[in-house]
Amino acid sequence: MKIYVFHHAGGSSYSYFHFRNLFPKSFDVELLELPGRGKKFKEKLISDVEEIVHGVFEEIKHNLSTPYIFFGHSMGALVAYLTLKRIAATDLRLPAKFFASGSPAPSVLKDSKRFLLPSDDFWSMLKDIGGIPDDLVLDEEMKNTFEPILRADFQALETYQHQHSSRIDVPIIIFVADQDNISDEQYQLWQQESSAAIRICKFSGDHFYLLKNSRQVIDTILAEVGDPLAFELPRQISSKDSSTLLDRRIK
Repeated sequence: MKIYVFHHAGGSSYSYFHFRNLFPKSFDVELLELPGRGKKFKEKLISDVEEIVHGVFEEIKHNLSTPYIFFGHSMGALVAYLTLKRIAATDLRLPAKFFASGSPAPSVLKDSKRFLLPSDDFWSMLKDIGGIPDDLVLDEEMKNTFEPILRADFQALETYQHQHSSRIDVPIIIFVADQDNISDEQYQLWQQESSAAIRICKFSGDHFYLLKNSRQVIDTILAEVGDPLAFELPRQISSKDSSTLLDRRIK
């Protein structure tokens, strides 16, 4: 079983490198990288999410013949979802499951333009969200390096215009942090995107809960996936698949 990991805005594949040590050896952990950071630091930053998705799709489309799942956090959840939609428009194999973490449904309107904030206000906003080390905020050289990356990612996220289309035939599991600034309604709107009943798993923590609780996150993914070998067989729709929304709190 392969898992494609889509990183958050301002992040990189290195943000999730430790995932490789936490998954069992039966999982092939593919850490995707957007242009302008990490292994792709020399590539031009992209501030349009559709262009980002095109690049990701072209990168992975030849490796989708065996069972796989998607995991995306924050902006990564949107990029993963749109990549999934691109796959659904082809004859390629869909992921067995999609784990969307720390992200409202794609249909939720983005009414902010934080990528246009003055530098001081921009960094203050980032610090409020969490996930920004204090030493980075105090280091002007590091700030000058990361600010263009963060602004490009926020612009891609906040200028996205959702287009309603047919639902995907992929189960979506929503990972929710109890201290995140996203409402239950915004999470539950993910149901509009899937023909299967969504599941919601709640974790303790802020928007970047998963970086502090990676073991719990991965244990939950493993519990949801079950036996990877089962996905070698045609998927059967069961009464469990059509059950009502599951609300599980992870302490």
